[in-house]
Amino acid sequence: MMQGPIRRLPRERVERRDDAQLTTAWVWVDRPATILPGLTWLTHGTPTPFRTDRGSPVLVMLGSNDDAVFKELLEQASTGARVYVLVSKEWEAKGVHQELIYASKVLIRRVPEVPASAIHTAHGSRLWLGGPWSLRLDDAQSAAIRQVFLRLFWHEAIEEAWTGGKQLLWRPTSERPFDVPDVSRNAPVRLVGSDARLEIDMRGALVHLTGGSLPDATPRKLWFPAGADHHDRLAKLVRDRAEVVWDDRGLPDFAIGANGAEVLLPGTRARMSVMLMPEQTADVTRILEAPARWNFGVDVRIGDPALRSAKFWLAGEKGARDIEAEQPIPVADVMANSLRTVPESSPATWRAAQPLALSVRYRWTVVPPKLPAGTVEDPLIVKWNKVDDEWRSRIGQVRQTLEIVEENQGRVAKMFLRLASALLGFGRTHKGLLENVAAMEKQRPSAAGPSNALEMLSDLAKIEEQARKLQGDIDEAERKEREEQEREKQRAAHQTRVDDANREIPVKRKALTDAEEWVSALVEEQASLEDAMKAADKEEVKKDLYARKKKLTDDVTRAKKDVSRLRGEISSLEEQAAEKFDFRLPPSLTPRQKPGNAGRFVPTASTTRPESNVPDKALPEVGALRILKNQRYLVIQTWEELMQGEQAAERLEAMLVAPENV
Repeated sequence: MMQGPIRRLPRERVERRDDAQLTTAWVWVDRPATILPGLTWLTHGTPTPFRTDRGSPVLVMLGSNDDAVFKELLEQASTGARVYVLVSKEWEAKGVHQELIYASKVLIRRVPEVPASAIHTAHGSRLWLGGPWSLRLDDAQSAAIRQVFLRLFWHEAIEEAWTGGKQLLWRPTSERPFDVPDVSRNAPVRLVGSDARLEIDMRGALVHLTGGSLPDATPRKLWFPAGADHHDRLAKLVRDRAEVVWDDRGLPDFAIGANGAEVLLPGTRARMSVMLMPEQTADVTRILEAPARWNFGVDVRIGDPALRSAKFWLAGEKGARDIEAEQPIPVADVMANSLRTVPESSPATWRAAQPLALSVRYRWTVVPPKLPAGTVEDPLIVKWNKVDDEWRSRIGQVRQTLEIVEENQGRVAKMFLRLASALLGFGRTHKGLLENVAAMEKQRPSAAGPSNALEMLSDLAKIEEQARKLQGDIDEAERKEREEQEREKQRAAHQTRVDDANREIPVKRKALTDAEEWVSALVEEQASLEDAMKAADKEEVKKDLYARKKKLTDDVTRAKKDVSRLRGEISSLEEQAAEKFDFRLPPSLTPRQKPGNAGRFVPTASTTRPESNVPDKALPEVGALRILKNQRYLVIQTWEELMQGEQAAERLEAMLVAPENV
C-alpha cells in the first residue's frame, strides 16, 4: 500500500558522465590571494606622500580614482604650496571634497574630462592606474605628464575657481598667456584617442586587457575578463599555446612585449598611454606572472578530481556554475487505469544532460487516473460553500462592529470620565462577545453537518443582535453625556448674561439720572436766554444771544437723545436679567430612533431563515466532489484516503480520481 500524496510513481536510471568534456570553458579555482612584496614603482594601497616644497607648484588631476590623490592634494595645500587642480566639468565640492574649499592658494579648473588621477610635485610624480594601484613616474614620465597637465590646463579648461572662501565661485577661464605645445607622440606619457589600442607587438607578449576586442597575434599570456563571449577566439589562442587567465586586480590595459611595455588607461574622450621603463616593467611583470583564479581551457574533462570544487563559465551563459553532482531529468509519463492499478513503465527516449552534470538521474512516473478538465464543483459543494461564506462574512461583520465598539469605548473613556463605570460594564460585554466570535471563527458549518450547522447559525444570529445592541448602548450613553455637557454649557452662559445685566443696570441708572439732570439744567438755561433776548435792544447783543440759543438748542437735543438711549438700554438689561433659562438641544444631539444604526456600520440579520440555506446531505468524508456532464468525480489527495474515498465514491455514485494537476 502506497503512502503520502497521490503523485506519479517514481522510476529512475542513473548514467555516469565523468569522461564528458567541455569544448571551451572558463575554469575558476579558489586559491589564496597572491602577495607580492618588494614592488618599487607600483604601490598597492595608499602611497607615501611626496615631500612638500612651498616654492614649487603642485599639479593635480582628479580623475575617477581620486580618494588617495585627494588626500595628498590636501596635505600639499595645507603647507601653503601653490596647487593647481584639474577636475571634470561635472565635479562639485561635495562630501569629502568640501574640505578643498577652505584650502588656500588652490586654483581649480574644469575640463571636459580628466583622463586619470595624478600628482606632479618638485619631488616626484605619481599616476593612479585604477583600483588600489598607483605608479611612481621617472623624470621623463614626470615631464611628460606635466606637459599633459599644462595642455589641458591652458587649452581645454572651461571654468575656474579659487579656494579659500566659503564656496567656490566658478567663472570662465582667463585667456592663456601662451600656447602650450601638444605632447609629442614619442613622449612616455601622452593622450591618445578613446578607441586607441595598445601599440605593443603582442606576439609572445604578456598582455592584460579589461575588455574590448582580443589581440590578433598570439600572446604568451593573456589576462582577459572571464565571461560568456569570445570563446571561439580564446580557444584558438589556447590551441596556439597561449595561456589565458583572469583575476580582477583593478589594473588597466597592459602589454609587455619584446619592443617595450605600455599601459593604457580607460577614457571616454581620450585615453592616457604610458610607456614603462624597465624597473616599472619588472613590477608589472611580477603581478601578471602570478597565478590567477580563472583559467580558460579547451576540452576540459568534467570528471577531473582536481576540478571538483571549481566553477565553470560556459559560452553564452549568464554566469559561472558549479559541477552538478547529479542532474535529475524528468521524462514521459504513463497513464494508469485506476488508483489501485498503477503499472510501471519506462520512457522510449532519453534527453541529453546539461554540460556540467557529472551524472544524470532520469526519473519518470506513472500518472494515476485524474480529474478531467472542465469539471465544476458539485452543487452539493456549492451549497455548503455558500453557507460557509455567509458564516465567515457575518462573523467578519460582527468582529468589525466589535472593533468599532472598542475604538468608541477608548474615545469615550478619554472624553467623559463620568461614564467610567458604565464603560466597565460595556467592556465586559465586549470581551465576552469577542471570545464567542474567536471560537466561531474556528468553526465551519460544512464540517458540522446539516443539524449542527442550523444550531451554529442560530447562535450567530444572537451574537449579531448583542453586538448591535452594545454599539447602540455606547452611542446613546455618549449622546446623553454630550447632551448634559451642552446643558451645563448653556446654563453657564445664561447665568453669565444675567450677572452681566445685574451688574450693568445700576451703572446705567446712575448715568440716566445724570443725563436727566443735565437736560433740566439746559432747559432752565434756555429759558433764561429767552428772557435775555427779549430785553436786549442792541442788534449786536441780539446776534450773540441768537448764536448761544442755537448751540444751546443742539445741546438739549443731544442730551434728550442720551436720556432716551439710556432708558432703552436699561429696559433691555432688565429683560436680560429677568430672562429664564431655556435649554435648546442641538440637532446633532437629537436622539436617534434606532441607536447605533445611523452613520455607523453594524451587521444586519439575514432576511432568510438559516435552515433554508443548509443542504440536507453531508459532504464526503474525504476529497473534493466535482461534476462534469452528470458524472460525479471524487478527488482525493493522498493514498491514505483511498479506502474512505472508495466508500464515499460508492455512496455518492462518483468516480474516484487523483487531482487534475497530477
